[in-house]
Amino acid sequence: MHWKSFVPCSLSLSLLLAGCGDDAKQQPADAAVPTPDTALPIDAAPDAPGYMPPTAVPIALSAAGPDQLQSIIPGPANGFYLAGFFAESPTGPKSLLVIKALANGAADKPFGNRPQDSAADDGVAEIRELAFAGGNDEIDIATQTDGKIVVSATVAHGTTADRDIAVVRLLPTGVPDTTFGTDGISIVNLNDALDPAATPSQLDAARGIAVTDRGIFVHALSRGLGTTRTDPDFVVVKLSLIDGSVDESFGDQSADGKKGQFRLAPPGSTTKAARAIHALADGKLLAVGYANSPALTIGNQPVIYKLTQDGVLDATFNPSGAVPGLFHAKVDGRQTEVYNIAIHGDKFVTGGYGGAEGSTTDDFISLRFDLATGERDTTWGGAPDGIVKFDPSGSGLTSNCRGAFALPAGKTLLVGSTGGNMAPTQDAVFAVLDATGKLDTGLATYGTGINKYKLGNDGADQFWNAAVSGLGVVAIVGWRGVGANTPQADGNNDNSWAVVFPAK
Repeated sequence: MHWKSFVPCSLSLSLLLAGCGDDAKQQPADAAVPTPDTALPIDAAPDAPGYMPPTAVPIALSAAGPDQLQSIIPGPANGFYLAGFFAESPTGPKSLLVIKALANGAADKPFGNRPQDSAADDGVAEIRELAFAGGNDEIDIATQTDGKIVVSATVAHGTTADRDIAVVRLLPTGVPDTTFGTDGISIVNLNDALDPAATPSQLDAARGIAVTDRGIFVHALSRGLGTTRTDPDFVVVKLSLIDGSVDESFGDQSADGKKGQFRLAPPGSTTKAARAIHALADGKLLAVGYANSPALTIGNQPVIYKLTQDGVLDATFNPSGAVPGLFHAKVDGRQTEVYNIAIHGDKFVTGGYGGAEGSTTDDFISLRFDLATGERDTTWGGAPDGIVKFDPSGSGLTSNCRGAFALPAGKTLLVGSTGGNMAPTQDAVFAVLDATGKLDTGLATYGTGINKYKLGNDGADQFWNAAVSGLGVVAIVGWRGVGANTPQADGNNDNSWAVVFPAK
């Protein structure tokens, strides 16, 4: 892996940022001004003089095989940690990796577990002992207060078709923490699949990780308990900070022998998808995702729930809901999905996608809630019923927002893609909402508020995750598909990309 490809030459931070946003020759080729297709309030003229979109740059992780960066968080000294996978050939095994970047964008050379006599190995920790077996959103990363790094991922269950949850802990130097699990790896089998040809809904899938001074919490999906259930549950499992073992005092103690787990199946729900989890300042946990409950709508609707420190639903959150502690209700017509949230003081903002009754395409959708009570803000963004919705393609193509991330000054970054789910029309997108929920436009801020990218060629491009360093530098990670008219899939040589720019 050549982390230096993230920084084309040895630059100071200020010069790096200039190179990522101030050179008109490096604009994305398709950075045309999009037009929202719904009545989204815009608080300035559509064209903001002086704004130049930041440049997307490739990050070389594997020359011949697929690689994806799926998660990024702030690191020490105003830098970043990134987590993902790589394979050395299109059909070869996928190994996890963690990258540490300094504040100036260069690799942190003392970090990692590969030979340090090669510049290509600097700043990278590989976990080759595990076979990554998940999809686009099944690797996440967090840090402990002592500087240790924890990574969650979906991994193969031996040689069977089943899958398990793995949590890896590294020391701040990037080598495995041998006091955790077995040689730094803790494997959790949430439930077994029923048969070797199990569908994904029967397989354990790690979707998010959060760390507090009480433990490590993984948000996951797993087949429901019992001998015949094939539908999944939302699951939160707690691991010990001491040795990585499951804390059996957490969650539902009557869960069919699966102690140490909280499980949730929203009433009437069939399909379900767990996404991010956040540890709150009061020690409680807020987890998000979506589920299809046919009694509500034909499509998916948000699942947002809060847990106490003991791993039970917090009944003070959405207390008037059908299940206190849980928000799962029809929001916008056909469907509304939630992938991640940005926390701003006593409120949080969602990032996801969906569409109205009768629509056949999806738009970016953002909602705002009260962090304590779970009450939805129906005035958010000045949009009808507080549903901020817009089409980044500007031409009625389907779009997928994969998350919301907090920026300074109460702004919210939304990342994802637009143009459908296949190349060559699918392009990576980021958009910025101001503190009121409107697209952040105006002189020298974020242009129209929407930035669209072809990453390299006409592949199926995707932004997935983002973070803000202590210096107010935003880094967005994602990947491009292998080529024209080819969707992202196993066996394709997908490649990682990033965008870096100063928050405005």
